[in-house]
Formats: sequence, C-alpha cells, structure tokens
Amino acid sequence: MFLLDRPHSPEAEALQGLYGSLMLACHENPPQVMLIASAFPGEGKTTIALNLSLALAKHAKTCLVDADLRKGRIAKVFGLSANEGLRDVLTEARSLESILREAPRLGNLSIVSTGRSNDNSGQLICSDKMRQVLQELRHRFRFVVIDSAPILPFVDGRALSTMADAVVLVGRAGTTTRAGMQRCIDLLSEIQAAPILHVVLNGADMNATDYKYYRYGYADYSWTSK
Repeated sequence: MFLLDRPHSPEAEALQGLYGSLMLACHENPPQVMLIASAFPGEGKTTIALNLSLALAKHAKTCLVDADLRKGRIAKVFGLSANEGLRDVLTEARSLESILREAPRLGNLSIVSTGRSNDNSGQLICSDKMRQVLQELRHRFRFVVIDSAPILPFVDGRALSTMADAVVLVGRAGTTTRAGMQRCIDLLSEIQAAPILHVVLNGADMNATDYKYYRYGYADYSWTSK
C-alpha cells in the first residue's frame, strides 16, 4: 500500500490525483460507490482499489468491498480472515453487520472480504441481494470502493458496473492492449454501466508519451510506475 508506505512517491502522488479527479468530476456530488475494474487479470486493479480506499478514508467513512469472489486477496493484505465475507451475506448465511471488519490501525476504513470461494460467483454477484448489500453500505458509509473480477472474462464486474455510481478503469503498460481496453469500454457502454470517470495506467514509464492513447474523451487518466 504505497499511499502508506511511500506517501511522497510518484505512485502516491498519482493516487492523490485520482482522488482529486473523482471528487471534482461531479462537482458537489462526487460518486459514492466506485467500481475499480480492469479488462483482464494482473492489471493492478486491486492495488488501485486498496490505495484509493486509503485516500478516501482520510476524509470520510469508507468501505472497501472485495467482490472478486474467484480470487479475492484484500483480506490477506490487511491480515484479516476471509472465511466469512460477502459470499456469506449473498447466500444469507451471515448478516452484513457480522462480516464487516475494521482495517487495522485505520479507523475510518472497513473491509468486506470475499468469504470462502465456490463456483457460483457470477450468479451471486448478479443477484438482487448484491444490490441490497450495496444499498445498505450506502447508508453506512460515505464512500464504497469495489474490487471486482475482470470485466471481459467474467460477468461479475459487468453486473457491478451497473450498480455503481462511477467506474475507474485500470490497465497496465506493456500488458493491456488497445483492443482489450477499447472492448472493455464498448462493453460497459453497451450495458449502460456507470460512467468511466478515470483511466489509470499502471507500470507507465514516467518519460514515455505513448501511454496517452489510454485517454478517452470522457475519462481522465493517471499513471503509476507500479
């Protein structure tokens, strides 16, 4: 979590810029529920979700939701158990109240981990119960950040994009193709997802200019060197 470990690094500065852009994007009504999404695995969306949550928690009560039920890892980062989490709420085995955890040493940040994995992740995320969970989180927290499964391979992230107020789309320099990023954007547009307010390019060369193709007309962009 470079926002804590290296607060003056270029990565931290880029994250603060992302925070500022999101807060200014909708003037007096910044997005409350934000989906951090990527086209494919390994593009750094979880890193962005973690650090954006830290930035938001400096200002207001924030909840970070690990909705990547296939490969969630947020609980591990914070040293928390993932045995009970979102999956248990969606199957009505547990209440939301019972699985909310405070992030250690970060009083304004709460965590919803994944719970134990199984094979019906997409079905659970697409359910009305997921909408109910997000509605309850809206009442409890000023900001909700969702880390989801990648958009193109799985339906989970696509479903969540229609439940959020804004999408932050994450790519990785040298890995994410233009075609993959464009397909992701087109797909989100087709399903009338929440607006893409920001595109983040991880692993960008600070001195390079070719990463700018990731900037689209309706989205600002940031780079990180991670």
